Amino acid sequence: GLTISTPLLHPCCRNLSFPEYHTTAYYPFDTWFRYVGLAVNTACSIIIIICYSVMFYVIRSSSNNANLRDRSHHPEWRFSLQVFLMSGVFLATFSSYFFLPYLGGSRWVAILAPTLFIVQNFTHPAIAFVFNTAIRREALRVL
Repeated sequence: GLTISTPLLHPCCRNLSFPEYHTTAYYPFDTWFRYVGLAVNTACSIIIIICYSVMFYVIRSSSNNANLRDRSHHPEWRFSLQVFLMSGVFLATFSSYFFLPYLGGSRWVAILAPTLFIVQNFTHPAIAFVFNTAIRREALRVL
């Protein structure tokens, strides 16, 4: 994070905010750092997808002996599904902040990033509540 953010201190690579379009962009717009940032963000997204896909596959294949009814009660299966859903929501939000500015300048496209951020803040606790018995039990005890 520090390595990718350090050039923003130099005048060649300013990151300007455009609140009317709900986005940010590098100034000057044709700077080399724009492509470095895009490459790093793309690599991070690919690594996230690969890591969670492998984790989901391993847990799914390890519980192949269980039938579908037992699988839904299997703690590893429920945990992997919870992590997979949370990661999917996070990846959609993360991608919208870094890739939408390159897709166009429309306000309606750019409003997707803050909307997904709000959706992410709601869905993470909701997913944890649905798939995690301990969280559900404690929440019901408090209520």
